[in-house]
Amino acid sequence: MAGPPLLRPGAVLLRLCRYSGGNASPPLRLLRSRLVRNGALIGRLTRELNGLPERHGVYHCPMDDGSEVVLLAGYRHLRPRRVIVGLTGCHFITNGLTSRLGPSRGAAHLVNQLAALTGR
Repeated sequence: MAGPPLLRPGAVLLRLCRYSGGNASPPLRLLRSRLVRNGALIGRLTRELNGLPERHGVYHCPMDDGSEVVLLAGYRHLRPRRVIVGLTGCHFITNGLTSRLGPSRGAAHLVNQLAALTGR
């Protein structure tokens, strides 16, 4: 069951920043940034993120290399919001206040979409 929203609806733009993992050379660097202004795409990504199951408990994710996509959502009358989506391991997704667990079918689809939008 989904918990508090990761992103508030109504974002007017979304900056996607893809970072390499700790095993890359050089590690943990910005690979690509993309600005999304398409309202329908932003709304769909927001709904998919907010619909993922909330994360509880302790997890062991040995295949997590730290690669991630950071989403920065901009709003007309609200402060910006940031969500971090892990691309490997358990695909943890968080905004710092609430977290979602990625190894669900919906999260795998979302992770693949974000990877495609930021260039595999």
